[in-house]
Amino acid sequence: MQFLGLDINIRNYPALDPQFIPMALFCGAFLEQAKKPISICVERNDGLCSVYDTFVTGKNRAADRFYIERTVKLLLWLKGGFRVTLCGDDEMAAYIREAYGEGGARAFDSAFMARVYERPFEVRTLPLARKPAENEQAQRVGGNLRGC
Repeated sequence: MQFLGLDINIRNYPALDPQFIPMALFCGAFLEQAKKPISICVERNDGLCSVYDTFVTGKNRAADRFYIERTVKLLLWLKGGFRVTLCGDDEMAAYIREAYGEGGARAFDSAFMARVYERPFEVRTLPLARKPAENEQAQRVGGNLRGC
């Protein structure tokens, strides 16, 4: 199947949605062609910062946008955060800023994160050489093993 200029090998098409493309298959096909480094940093409370180093093609901008947009959304819902910094591609940062801005395709996500963290949601760009350092901290949660 062709999707955003990529050949994606799908062996079993779902009967209820024959146009469905598993994200793992898209990412595999995409990353075979992607060679330009880019980093996505998601900042949250107490100075914590998750950094995800990946690649874009730099040529197939439709596929680049789809991949980066889905990856940013994944990181926000996986880690949480009020600030996204894209390092290494100003055009991708501008696209994410638009998507997560007021009226954008991901306005719900940015509004939700702004409410959770009680700070305005922000997308910024930096050169790859100046990407923020990762700062993760394990936190103990729960621990009550007696049920409800």
